[in-house]
Amino acid sequence: DLWSRFDNKIDVYASIDDFGKRAEYIRSGTVWEEIEENFKRVKSVPYVVMQINSVLSIFNFTTFGEFYHYLLDNELYLPTDETNYIYNIISPQHIAAIALPTHLKIQGIEGLESVLARMNSMGFRNDHTQPLIDAKKWVLSADTWEQYRSAFQEETNRLDKIREEKFIDVFPELAEYRDWETD
Repeated sequence: DLWSRFDNKIDVYASIDDFGKRAEYIRSGTVWEEIEENFKRVKSVPYVVMQINSVLSIFNFTTFGEFYHYLLDNELYLPTDETNYIYNIISPQHIAAIALPTHLKIQGIEGLESVLARMNSMGFRNDHTQPLIDAKKWVLSADTWEQYRSAFQEETNRLDKIREEKFIDVFPELAEYRDWETD
């Protein structure tokens, strides 16, 4: 209610990297249902401008197209909205999307191409689609999987123990690239 008293619209930037269980794993402590409910509530207020800022990483690149399809399906991203921005994580290097094996990069690119075609058919502007196009270029800018594979495996094992989570349950598409410790 207080925001309605401002002369200008309020800009709200939501840091959302994925949806559902993936969002909850990537940003530990997230409760997806609450995030989505809050996002919809704030987005519906006429004096607020919502924007999503996503960090692209090894965790979400292969399914980033699915994330955008989810946003479109649920009208969380519309052609009339401000542009969502994508930040390509560069550090730590072992979780950067450029560290993915080539065939998983291709899988992610195919997903992005699918959502780009859909966004174009829905009338999204070039400034809406450019961050996704740039993400495709970014992921192909280096091939560091062999260099960072063990650091990725050690880190995900460590996080799973601390958080009492199971990476493999949330990211089955990446399971073949992870050495799993058994309990």
